[in-house]
Amino acid sequence: MVDMLCWDYIDTGDYSHIWSVLSKVEGLELRVHTLKWQHWSDDSNNPTKEIFNHICSTSRVLEDLLMNAMEGTDVAQMYSRNVLLFQNYPLDTM
Repeated sequence: MVDMLCWDYIDTGDYSHIWSVLSKVEGLELRVHTLKWQHWSDDSNNPTKEIFNHICSTSRVLEDLLMNAMEGTDVAQMYSRNVLLFQNYPLDTM
């Protein structure tokens, strides 16, 4: 998903799709965060905590991509050098 967003930005120069997806992920993060404090126990084996962590990681990766796009960084060059944040996360988390 993030790779496709990155390529869409590289091809078009329009970061609105990144912004849109990030807004939705942040909304989901906020809702899950609210549930976390209302319903989660201290049980470290709670699978919902892992899902929440994946949502948070995805949000940080999208923020990194959007920040680079908005600041005018050459995202294509960063992509080819493999230095974007999402390129350094394990594949199963994205």
